[in-house]
Amino acid sequence: MNLKKRILAVAAVGALTAATAVPAMAFENEFHGMYRFKGVMSNIQNASGAHFAAVNENPKTKTFLEQRARLLYSAKASDDLKLVTHFELDYSKFGDESYSVNRGKGGALGGDEINLETKNIYLDFNLPTTTKVNFKVGMQPWVDSYGGLFVNADMPGVLASAKYGSLANSLGFFRFDDTGSLAGKNARDFLVLDSKLNVTKDFRLGVSYYLLNDDTNKTSATTVATATAASKVNDPSRTYSNAIIHTLGVNAEAKTGPATITAGAMYQFGNINNPYFYEPSTVAGSPGTFNRFASNHLSAFAGFAGAKVAAGPGTFNVVAAYTSGDSDPFSGNNNSFQSVHNTNSSGFSENTFYGANMHILLRSKYEINSGGYIIGSSNNFSQGMTIGSLGYDMKFTDKLYGNANLGFGAIARDTGEHDSKYLGTEINAEVGYKLADNLNVSLVGAFMKLGDYYEGQGGAAAGDKPNDPFYSTVMLNYVF
Repeated sequence: MNLKKRILAVAAVGALTAATAVPAMAFENEFHGMYRFKGVMSNIQNASGAHFAAVNENPKTKTFLEQRARLLYSAKASDDLKLVTHFELDYSKFGDESYSVNRGKGGALGGDEINLETKNIYLDFNLPTTTKVNFKVGMQPWVDSYGGLFVNADMPGVLASAKYGSLANSLGFFRFDDTGSLAGKNARDFLVLDSKLNVTKDFRLGVSYYLLNDDTNKTSATTVATATAASKVNDPSRTYSNAIIHTLGVNAEAKTGPATITAGAMYQFGNINNPYFYEPSTVAGSPGTFNRFASNHLSAFAGFAGAKVAAGPGTFNVVAAYTSGDSDPFSGNNNSFQSVHNTNSSGFSENTFYGANMHILLRSKYEINSGGYIIGSSNNFSQGMTIGSLGYDMKFTDKLYGNANLGFGAIARDTGEHDSKYLGTEINAEVGYKLADNLNVSLVGAFMKLGDYYEGQGGAAAGDKPNDPFYSTVMLNYVF
């Protein structure tokens, strides 16, 4: 054997020895996800991606098909370390478009749309300390401790969480926007401090502090091509330019007998500089405007309460929520609760309150991309909101289930432009059947009787009010 062959043989034996000496790492690839298909008939949802319903005319009935798929992959090195990735693919309606590049599209003949959306990419790891400290670093989902009244969104940042016996703390920093040429100069930052204490095994108390610091320095007002305040485009990105908003909160959860009760309240204070407020035109048919006001001192409230009570073969669900509004935005004081919005997406609201189980009055938990609900944000055009609902969920058999809900909604404050604060009453129901372990089919129907808030907005030919909205869907849900 020549020298070259001997060297190769020794190297091979050494590599094999090293490989067998190093313990194998237990590495797991986790795949999860969901698929949802909906066939919709409604006079309020529209398959256009407009998430806020302005009921200012007699809405027409639409029928469309839509779907959503979510794919979650986790690269898990151990119980203390994993990388989480979460992707989404939507078709806003079958027949929308193909061979293009757009989010929420690709359901037309031929398909081949480039539309893969990235929801989350973050590292999830624990520090090897006596008290386990968990870090989530990257684009991650986060919801406040108040049912999402303030924020419920995917957001980029760093969140640290730790438990000390019965006490749990979390501290987070998130950057919502960074718009200037100098990175970090014109930014909108969010600081989170949440603490929860298990006072007893059946009672938990929590306190929160959220700081929203906006230095994005937006300055341009916008003319809105609508005639009345009720039909204005919902763009809370123009609610303020620069701001510093402090939010203090307290929340609790208690279990007593067959009931689980949750509640929480928030108080906001701070300064909103260069805010913009919608002012309707005094001339019928003319557009309103977003006008600039020098400064506002903020003082606002929000709260919720809910109870789930086991009764008979099912569970009662009772929910109420409130956010304060402002009847005079030009007074120099602002009393409208400031929820989080997305300045990069026409002011799309990044807060959702699913607890009431509504489909028209509030955003539905089953929504894909069609939108169309009355209250699109807890700020609600600076009017605030008062909502309540009563529902009952039950299983008829191991495979057949259903629920029914009754809800009402009103604005908290009016500027004097409407006959009433009352938005209306919604009734909805769902019946579902378990086709397989991970596959359900269900039928959902909802109807809303509009309140006197909409009096006089139907037009002369249509009467005093618009037609009452309805929504119905047949749905397939697959989870894996």
